[in-house]
Amino acid sequence: IKSDVLFCWSTPDLTSGDAQFMEMHKEGGSIIYKECQGQLTRYGKKDEKGVYKISIGTAVLTIAGILNFRKIVHCILPNFRIREEKENRLSLFLNTINYAFALVDEYSKSRIALRKIALLSIPVNIYGELGQHTRVQYLHLLLNNAKTYNISEVTLVCNSPEEEQVYIKLLKQEFVSWSDLLYDKLFK
Repeated sequence: IKSDVLFCWSTPDLTSGDAQFMEMHKEGGSIIYKECQGQLTRYGKKDEKGVYKISIGTAVLTIAGILNFRKIVHCILPNFRIREEKENRLSLFLNTINYAFALVDEYSKSRIALRKIALLSIPVNIYGELGQHTRVQYLHLLLNNAKTYNISEVTLVCNSPEEEQVYIKLLKQEFVSWSDLLYDKLFK
């Protein structure tokens, strides 16, 4: 995948995510980890144990090391295993998306325009299972933010062909007009 920005999903300490998160850090080089640590001390707050953490519902921007991206946005997800976060996880998740797009826009205005975004799959091990309602709201929010911030390309990176089919079906249901669907069915 080649894009300007990669959205990845992380925990508040920026040290873990899913397998894609771990692979990205490994393949991108140690510079990503080092920059994450710098962002933690710059934007994080110490918890009761003295560990720096980024607020859930926000994101931080780092370099991408040797990956095919200019930047990585580390989006901080709510953890479905923590009751307070689970109760508000949809709104926290959607806030994270809005925050991340605003962060990319701020960077684009002050430095280099970032107009192509790729988003890794939302990790079940952090967020929990995504229902259809959550996926639909996610897609609508992506579209609205892409329009608002003049993003030219949004790529969803799926973990499996089954996940890809779920998103294709939802995109057709939510965003393709009935006339276009009828045309595809009759003439293609």
